[in-house]
Amino acid sequence: MHSYGREYALAPTNGSERVAAAFAHAGAFLFMPFVLPLAIWVYFTAIQPSNYVRYQAVQAMLFHLILTVAGSVFGTVLVVAFFGSFIASILAESITRWLYMAWPVTIGIGVVAGLFTIWSTIVMVVAVVKAAQGQPYRMPIVGGLGLD
Repeated sequence: MHSYGREYALAPTNGSERVAAAFAHAGAFLFMPFVLPLAIWVYFTAIQPSNYVRYQAVQAMLFHLILTVAGSVFGTVLVVAFFGSFIASILAESITRWLYMAWPVTIGIGVVAGLFTIWSTIVMVVAVVKAAQGQPYRMPIVGGLGLD
């Protein structure tokens, strides 16, 4: 069976599975982006097996991991660009050159990071709603990981 078809075989059997899957996706809003989905995954893998909750928890963990890595990369690039251009302006003895070099890069990276944050927040809200409704939801970027 195609992997996307397997997602629809992962239907929750009761309301507690839908709530657990929604909480796994809501972990970032509760300041527990890894701990909460991991705890839910462990519980619904070992103690009360549920393929639906396990899949949704893995999707949430991987999505939050990717967001953390992307945020670290954005932050590092922003700091390096900002301070690198500042040091270059000191070496060139021109603070106005620094302003012309640093601000467009800093603002550009900040806008991209802000748009990425808005997009990821919307994706997480949609995931929480879909999980609460008991519908299988495949997180963008993560894809079908967690199906097996």
